[in-house]
Amino acid sequence: MILDNLPLVVPIRRPNQENSVVYQHGFHVGLRGQYVGSKEEKHFIHNHLAFTIKFHKDPVT
Repeated sequence: MILDNLPLVVPIRRPNQENSVVYQHGFHVGLRGQYVGSKEEKHFIHNHLAFTIKFHKDPVT
């Protein structure tokens, strides 16, 4: 995905380091996981997207 000609990134928390985040280019289409209490793995597809767009205002305009 691209926004304003820049690649989008996904923040990923590092599990072994407190408050540590790395950014990965792109967006995960889905994941493989389990329902709570089940041992069977399934594939889950993300069917919604939500965006938070942050920008700086130009103080002159």
